[in-house]
Amino acid sequence: MMKRKRAKIKDIKRHAKQRALERFDLVLSDEDIRDICFLIRKRRAEFIDRQSRRITRWKVFVKKIMVVVVYDSNRQTIITFLKEDMINNSLQS
Repeated sequence: MMKRKRAKIKDIKRHAKQRALERFDLVLSDEDIRDICFLIRKRRAEFIDRQSRRITRWKVFVKKIMVVVVYDSNRQTIITFLKEDMINNSLQS
């Protein structure tokens, strides 16, 4: 079971890195993802809202670009990267 959990986290990180590349042209390493997660855990990023008990959205600067990240507190990792207009649209719905 633990092996599958690690594989799932790896898949989630891969997805997040792909979205950062697609949406912001950011190439991120595992260390970059860890650094962003650290900022969120230490509340050094700007909290936007809570989507569920474990999923939150945050604004954070990544390589001098303001991005919105969706963070999973159970897995302590970033699920995806959103453009700011994507977050505004989902809040209006």
